[in-house]
Amino acid sequence: MSTNATQKLSLVGLLLLIFGLGIYAGNTYFVFPPQEHSENPAQQSAPQNGTASITIDDGSTAPYHYTMEVMDGENMQSILTRAGQMHDFRISFRDYGPQVGTVLQSINSTGTSFENSEKHWQYWINDVYITTNPDKVTVFPGDHIELRFASQQPEI
Repeated sequence: MSTNATQKLSLVGLLLLIFGLGIYAGNTYFVFPPQEHSENPAQQSAPQNGTASITIDDGSTAPYHYTMEVMDGENMQSILTRAGQMHDFRISFRDYGPQVGTVLQSINSTGTSFENSEKHWQYWINDVYITTNPDKVTVFPGDHIELRFASQQPEI
């Protein structure tokens, strides 16, 4: 093999090596992008999974308190349904379709009915009254969900 052919083969090999390393580095960057770290722990984002607390106050007994793990992107209906399964209480929702969403009907036997039409379940997250339905509210680690069975609309 001549020196010229050997040089061409070496150049092609070098170009293939550089091309392969470029693809590897690009995939590493885009598939596993660099994470930003802060020296101040308060500025760091919350982990994907964590816990949320839940308080259920039906107005007739002492409130019930639960702690639940929050899955990434989980909505309030999902975490309340899981809480009911784990802590042995019945919770039911009524689905009014994709535009309206679901409404909390009852927890155990407490809910809106013909005899009790002036009261309904109110949703609060971190002491803020929520007017969005539970299937449309995302829960984050550290959130406190409170369900209150009440007759008065809170002042917003």
